Amino acid sequence: MGTELADSNYFVLHPDTSASAVVDLAARQGWELTADEPCGHDKASVRRWRVTGSDSDVELMVNHVGGHRTIVAPDAIRDRIVECLPLWNVDDLFEQARSAVDPLVRMRALRALQFFQIAAAMHAAPRSPLDPEKPHLRLIADDERYLAAFRRGLEDPVRGVQRAALAGLCLSFYPGAQAILREYRDRLPDHIETIDWYLEKGTYRIQAKPEDS
Repeated sequence: MGTELADSNYFVLHPDTSASAVVDLAARQGWELTADEPCGHDKASVRRWRVTGSDSDVELMVNHVGGHRTIVAPDAIRDRIVECLPLWNVDDLFEQARSAVDPLVRMRALRALQFFQIAAAMHAAPRSPLDPEKPHLRLIADDERYLAAFRRGLEDPVRGVQRAALAGLCLSFYPGAQAILREYRDRLPDHIETIDWYLEKGTYRIQAKPEDS
């Protein structure tokens, strides 16, 4: 899939809905399977279909570590996907991360948001200014929705939720994530080594494409 998709094109299947629901939908719609990549130790499994009569793809990613199944749906068939499958969008995930009673739900929401934030940053990149000091890189503005969700996760009393929030900050394209990591470093003694490694590494950056300049 192209990286121009916004986070609004990404959805998570309800936990009681199996990946086979997407496979069945693809069969009913006559979509052509173009990729079927198995999962690895730290890699989600991916299935991709070409939508009949278009150049659009639908992608299903099953994240066995995070425990969620993500659907990527381009604008052309976004509404059809929403009508046919039980899905959560990014706003649903923010709400779950904030207020779900079950800590497993909070953790899984934050794990999914790790992925969604990448989509949001990639979508913003072509319209973001170039870094004057490194003109081949984009200056991505903070998306406070994600940073606030991950910050709250660090305050969660459940360690699994804390770890999910920490992973989201460590893998973020948003510069503000580094400030949060510095702020919480001494409050998370079990994770100091990980935090220090990412603080030294710095924020992930997005390169400018020639056609975007």
